[in-house]
Amino acid sequence: MKSSAKLSELLAKWPVYLLACLIFMAFAVLVLPAKSREIATYTPEGGQFDTAYLYTPAEVAEKAGRYTAEGRAAYIKDRWTFDLAFPAVYGFFMLSSWAFGLRGLFGLRRARQALGRQDDTLYRWPAWLLFIPLAGIVFDLAENTAVTFVMLAWPDISFPLALAASLGTGLKWLFVFPGFGGAVLLPLLYALCSLARRIAKV
Repeated sequence: MKSSAKLSELLAKWPVYLLACLIFMAFAVLVLPAKSREIATYTPEGGQFDTAYLYTPAEVAEKAGRYTAEGRAAYIKDRWTFDLAFPAVYGFFMLSSWAFGLRGLFGLRRARQALGRQDDTLYRWPAWLLFIPLAGIVFDLAENTAVTFVMLAWPDISFPLALAASLGTGLKWLFVFPGFGGAVLLPLLYALCSLARRIAKV
């Protein structure tokens, strides 16, 4: 618990948040466009797994069957090279953004109560909410694992394996969407509240 609390506090520091933003922006500009074009060369129409928002277990074999043998091999390779780096980059960005925004907002909300008091509990912020972006990263990796086994097993894909792929994708987006939304909105809200507080003091 203490180590996770220390990690949460580290992620909430503004230099770490700034670093996470810079790494994410650099990756999005310098790496992601070129890699997306490369992936498009071997991904058949209707064969997307990780960019599909939802698909049923029955559709898994159909999607995998659209790939050539070379395409399936390329898919597996990218899942365990590029798609290990990307979740690390966007995961760092989401976690630090949530930590920075939550810690700042919670501190502003409790600032008046803290006047003249030395109670450290007033400065605690709900770090457990970092579970939301963290779950997005975990389910992204779970999806990659399941679809890798789908590609390796094709055409003999079992229902449990197809279900794992389907659930992995669905759960990934269930947490990644709010994860990215919070990564943008929480620091922005903190900045606006801080600005309003400064103006009110003038």
